[in-house]
Amino acid sequence: MYADKKVEFTEKLAYRILLDCGISCYINNLIDKTAVDIQTQQGIKIDVQYSQNFAKYGDFRLDIISAFFPRIDKNTYIKYQYDPTLHLHQNFEQKYHCEVKKKGKIYINNYLDALIILFFNSKLDILQFNMPDHVLIVKKSDLAEFIRHNIIDIFNSIKINNKPDLDDKHGSAFIPIKVNTLIGYLGARCFYNTYSSLQEQPNKALIKYLLEN
Repeated sequence: MYADKKVEFTEKLAYRILLDCGISCYINNLIDKTAVDIQTQQGIKIDVQYSQNFAKYGDFRLDIISAFFPRIDKNTYIKYQYDPTLHLHQNFEQKYHCEVKKKGKIYINNYLDALIILFFNSKLDILQFNMPDHVLIVKKSDLAEFIRHNIIDIFNSIKINNKPDLDDKHGSAFIPIKVNTLIGYLGARCFYNTYSSLQEQPNKALIKYLLEN
C-alpha cells in the first residue's frame, strides 16, 4: 500500500511539472490503472517512473519483460551469445528457454510516447514530502534508439525480478540504465537536470519543446 502511495505521489508531481512547463495535460489512469499515466491535450502519452538511491547507483530500472514463463531464479546464469538476427525478446527466450507473454511498456505499440523519471538520491519519503533531486524526460523513440545502439551490453545487463513475497507465478525482467551513459549518447534530445532547475523559464520551454516536437 505504501508503494502505491509513492506511485500516486510521483504521478501527481510529474503532472504538476508538466503543467508548470505550459503543457496542457491530465492524469489518464484514474479509472483504468493499467492505462498510461499522463496524456497531454496534443495526445502525447507519458509514463511516470521514480528511482530511489540514485546517489549510490546512478541508474534507473527499465522493465523490458512484464511476464515470461516458466519463472526462473534471479541468480540463474546461462552462457549465451546474443544473436543479432533475433529481437531482444527472442534472444531472451532462447537464452532462458522460456516464453515471453507480455513485453515491457516501452515495447507495447501506441502505449507511451515519452517517460518522466524522478530521481531521489536516497529514499522517497512521502510522509516528509521530499522532492526528487533530478528529473529525466526522454522520448520513447530516443530511448529505443539508445537500446538498439547498445543492444549487446543491454542484453547482457538484463536482471531477473524475483518477488517471492508476491508469489508471482510468472517471471519478469528489467535493465538498469546508467543515466550518465544515456544522456551522453542522446545529448540535447533529452532533458536531465536538477529538480530545482525546473523553476528556470528556459528549462520549462525546453521541456515543452522536447515533448511537443
